[in-house]
Amino acid sequence: MAVGEENKKKKALAKRKRVAYGQKNNKLLLEIKKYIEQKIMYDNAKENAFNRLYQEMNRYKLMDAELDRHIEPLLLRFNAQTQRAIKVDFTDKKEEDYLVEAEKRKGFLWKGKVFRPEEVIIKRYRKAK
Repeated sequence: MAVGEENKKKKALAKRKRVAYGQKNNKLLLEIKKYIEQKIMYDNAKENAFNRLYQEMNRYKLMDAELDRHIEPLLLRFNAQTQRAIKVDFTDKKEEDYLVEAEKRKGFLWKGKVFRPEEVIIKRYRKAK
């Protein structure tokens, strides 16, 4: 076999190896690309779900604040066991009877007993004359 022919065969073999290596790398790159695209789709779906949950949480937060605003007057009834009325303001609205209008001094419990009663201003219902 001639030296020139042997060199051609070596070059052809090297070229086939490079092509096979390139095809193998191309296949690997396509797999990596597919994985990255799937990961991006997953991350986008997760971000969208997070955004929806965040918006829902904010809606609940606003609803809770609105509910507190409407229910608070019902919860601020005078409790003679833990509160002491230091002032009484009269009202002509029956539904405001015994409502705590303002808290003037915090009260404290000690071992389940009133250590210092909360000092409050309450409303009392009085018929309009």
